[in-house]
Amino acid sequence: GKGEQVPGVADGDMITGTLNKTLPGDLDVDGFNEGDGAYDINASQNKAVFTLEVHSDTARYYPIFHITNWTANGKPQYVYLFNATDTMPLAEGYGYNCYFNRTNQELVIQLDTILSTTTKVYICRDINLAVELSSLRAKSGDNRDTLQWRTESESENLGFMVYRRVNPSFYDSLGKIASDTSRSLAKKSDAKLLSKISAIDTSWICATSDLIPGVSGGTSVGPSDYKWIDGAVSNGIKYDYRLDAVDFGANRKSMGPVSVIPHRILPVAFMLYENYPNPFRGETRIRYDLPVNTAVDIKIYNLQGRLIANPVRPDRTLDAGTYTCVWSGRADDGSGLATGPYIYRITAPGYSKSKIMMLVK
Repeated sequence: GKGEQVPGVADGDMITGTLNKTLPGDLDVDGFNEGDGAYDINASQNKAVFTLEVHSDTARYYPIFHITNWTANGKPQYVYLFNATDTMPLAEGYGYNCYFNRTNQELVIQLDTILSTTTKVYICRDINLAVELSSLRAKSGDNRDTLQWRTESESENLGFMVYRRVNPSFYDSLGKIASDTSRSLAKKSDAKLLSKISAIDTSWICATSDLIPGVSGGTSVGPSDYKWIDGAVSNGIKYDYRLDAVDFGANRKSMGPVSVIPHRILPVAFMLYENYPNPFRGETRIRYDLPVNTAVDIKIYNLQGRLIANPVRPDRTLDAGTYTCVWSGRADDGSGLATGPYIYRITAPGYSKSKIMMLVK
């Protein structure tokens, strides 16, 4: 039976392939044909990957899948069950039974198991699973980019290399704008960007010094998530990223590209954060946000209101941004301080805030 559906999660949620919801026997149009007692699935390139949701007080007894658009000349090479922590390969005649109709290009598969937890099912014809990438995206930061990707399967995958380049169209347009004498303001700002890059930067270079390892053992049929941060970029420049999967035989598969422009992230309001660590022994860090260019004053007092230290003085204007000052836990005259609470206070035009920190010996 289908069992009770988990609220808010689609039953038979497809990763690869689609549910067929048009057959007359599907009474509630959810891809499960009540007339046949089977899920109707259209394979994609002889592959179907989907989720069967199981509620805590239900189970799925020997579920059946009717798979169409199966253009391969034989039965699937792989049938796997997997969740977040485990992957279990099934063998025909033991883990499942399969009927293959070559004329109609369809399979009927029944799992010889009872599912008591939410499980993903992986059915595939290809002998070589390779790397199946389901998402690749880049997120911009302040002088850094974050690359994130997910694989749905990996086969003999040693790991990944990330390649980066300056987007060629961006570089060309930057040069044209900077050379336009009628746009003096744009020329000044874009000339500054051009001083950081050259035409050679529009060629792909390897941005990773070491291989980013793939899944343990090189093979997986469950989703795996990866993240890599690139700190060797400059704000305002458009970068392309390409991902290369490298297998045990040194063969490569390229994926992408994706593009992103890192940019400076400015605070929207004044903010004084809790010092870290707190309590502290030795030194501590005080972080604060400035939404505008301004002078700022940070002073530290004891509980009697006597000024102990002045780690940030209003003798110059700071650009808008996020800052961290380090306090040594000593008075400005170099003398040591007793264990106990101290007050740190930030003052800027139109803003003042105090917090308490604890010094321990």
